[in-house]
This record gives sequence, C-alpha cells and structure tokens, in this order.
Amino acid sequence: RRNLFKHGMLGAFSFPTAAPLAVVSRPFTKEELKVLARSIRTAAPEKIKTAGFSFVMLHKTMAICGPAVNLPVLPDSAFPAGALLEVLQPVIGAAVAASVPDDIPPLDFSFRAASVANLVLRPLDQDLSYEWSIGIKVWLPGSPAKNS
Repeated sequence: RRNLFKHGMLGAFSFPTAAPLAVVSRPFTKEELKVLARSIRTAAPEKIKTAGFSFVMLHKTMAICGPAVNLPVLPDSAFPAGALLEVLQPVIGAAVAASVPDDIPPLDFSFRAASVANLVLRPLDQDLSYEWSIGIKVWLPGSPAKNS
C-alpha cells in the first residue's frame, strides 16, 4: 500500500485487505463459509500466488485495485444455491480508485494462510465513499486457526 501511494494511487490504504470473490444476494452462514473455504483449498492446494496489479469494478464508480490473485474459477457448487450474483476476478484490495495509474510496480508474492468472510460494502453519497464491515473469518483448511 505504501508503494502504491508513493506511485500516485491516492486511494491506497482505503480498502480492507480482502479479495472479494463474488457479489452475492445475502451473507453466508458460518457453515456456508466452511464449504467455500474447503472449495478454495481444493482449487488451490499449494500456495496462492499473486500476479501483477489489477482492478475489479464493484459498481460504476468504484474499482478495487491491488495484486491479482491466481485462484482458479470456483464451481457454482462452492457457493450457496441461489446466493451467487456475479463471480469477480480476485484482487487483494490495496486501494479504491476511479482510475488506475500506468506505472504501478510489480506486486508478486505468495501465501498459504487465508480465510473467507462476509464483506459488506455500502456506498455513501459521494464518489469513492463507502463504509465496510467484515464478518467472522473461517480459515481455509491447512491455515492457522486464528481469530484475528
């Protein structure tokens, strides 16, 4: 985030460190999050890697920017029936912006520990203004059991 801010990304530090996977119609229960966590670990049994810088549009004026995550496309069965509205390209949120600078440095790294949780974003009246909250985390199998 510090490097993004240094390269002119004014929205750095403005998004939780999370990679939205999908737009859904309702929050998932803890049991549904466990199913999703198992599906992600099955799809990515080794380290999860990032590959460069990318962005995903969440609505007309807000893009989440950061390292792109190389997770395979999850099957619809990983998500609760009827809850999935749109699958998103996983991008670890490092910034929120209306446009993306051209000279972003490489952001390649890998990790094994990861968790899933409900992330609620509520746009406010002004462009790029929103509030967010993250629910209970469920760690992927093989990740440390942490509650933070």
